[in-house]
Amino acid sequence: MPYDANAILVALVTGTATVESTAYDLVVGTPRRGLKVRCIVSSHRSLGTAGNIFRPKIQHSDDNTTWYDHVIGEPYTGATAATVPTVPQFLNIETSKRYIRGVMEQTTTSGTPTIAYLMDIGIARP
Repeated sequence: MPYDANAILVALVTGTATVESTAYDLVVGTPRRGLKVRCIVSSHRSLGTAGNIFRPKIQHSDDNTTWYDHVIGEPYTGATAATVPTVPQFLNIETSKRYIRGVMEQTTTSGTPTIAYLMDIGIARP
């Protein structure tokens, strides 16, 4: 699938809890052809249980203060050994709101899970 990243939404980061990026200013909402966010996970480990879940999502806001879930991706479920998903997730965005941010939401049942990932933004239909 052709994809050309135009901006970084979340630089490579390792999280052990829910991670929220800073706001990305779209100025007037998404372009006519929409945007696509690519989420790439480089490592994922759940220590203690296989019940830990990380879920990528995109939130949007009019004022960079109050955020609403806009697009929710497929979960990365925990395993007791390190696992690396081989296929990136693509989240399509079309919004009239000014700001978006990337979130990796984490649910823990026990242990200390970690995930290393990045999110970038490109045009959905070049």
